[in-house]
Amino acid sequence: MHKIITATLILTVWLFSCSFAAPQIEAARFFSKSNYGAEILLDGKTILRLYSSSESGMPVYERAENIAQTLKEFILKGYDVVSIEPQVKNNNASGTIIGIPVFTIEKGDTRGTKIPQLLLAFDWSNRIRRAFGRPLLAQ
Repeated sequence: MHKIITATLILTVWLFSCSFAAPQIEAARFFSKSNYGAEILLDGKTILRLYSSSESGMPVYERAENIAQTLKEFILKGYDVVSIEPQVKNNNASGTIIGIPVFTIEKGDTRGTKIPQLLLAFDWSNRIRRAFGRPLLAQ
């Protein structure tokens, strides 16, 4: 009986600690036949891919690291990451949380596509929100 109670207690503590564990957000490189890029992972699953360095001159992997770090900081500060919203400010589309940009869509991000910057910002914001279980489209 004592072993059952101990095992139940250990299982309960483990489940409780897992439910409050911070999500793991990280940047990773990927390579394909035609190009290379960077992706942002949430608990090992891709939530967003970036394909090119752009006007900022920042390498694509560094851009992904910055986005991942910004998301981590918001989570650590207790902000709701799924409150990310697309917006246009000074002719730049971005995804923001409490008015602070998480990412900015640069002109190079729309290269090879006819998708406008704001629509791309909507798509990126939606991918991040979907990864956390609350896409924009469901709002």
